[in-house]
Amino acid sequence: MGYKLALNKVWQNVIQVTEEKTYEVRFVNDIYIVDIRDGQVLDKLTDKPAKDYISVLLLYYLEKKIKGLPSLTGEWISFKQLDGGDTYYSAFHKRAIEPLIRKYGNNPESLNSLLNKFPSHKLEYGDAGIVIDVFDGISLLFTVWRGDEEISPGVNILYDKNISEIFSTESVAVLSQILAYFMIE
Repeated sequence: MGYKLALNKVWQNVIQVTEEKTYEVRFVNDIYIVDIRDGQVLDKLTDKPAKDYISVLLLYYLEKKIKGLPSLTGEWISFKQLDGGDTYYSAFHKRAIEPLIRKYGNNPESLNSLLNKFPSHKLEYGDAGIVIDVFDGISLLFTVWRGDEEISPGVNILYDKNISEIFSTESVAVLSQILAYFMIE
């Protein structure tokens, strides 16, 4: 589904579940204003419209938040464990995992430099692990394993099991890709 189509659909869903006029939604380090009346998602700092793919994620999240986010399970799962994750995995790996391997694979400890950049905390997992708070109540765990002469470096992105109750697998792939981009810039 194209972003315009998805955007129209999710706007209708949000309109049906709320009578509020505006919401503030945090996405990583940024605050967005969701203006229900005008059908706009604006970056609070710049007052510029959010990119469509960001708006779609924010609105899916907001819809679930209004209805009541599922509780965290404390169980981390991989992308392949999501419904249809095997189908999307090749594109997910190319767009989210490979850039992170190039950036952090030979120096996993450099992942810790992100602790000052994002709302996050360190987690002892692999050679380096960091949990980034993406939305209120949604965190992603990024893990890095150092390569050696026999094994290539590896990166994984893990999600609380409840993520599948909030986002589709395709949306999780987009979310992961966005975070990977933020982490390498």
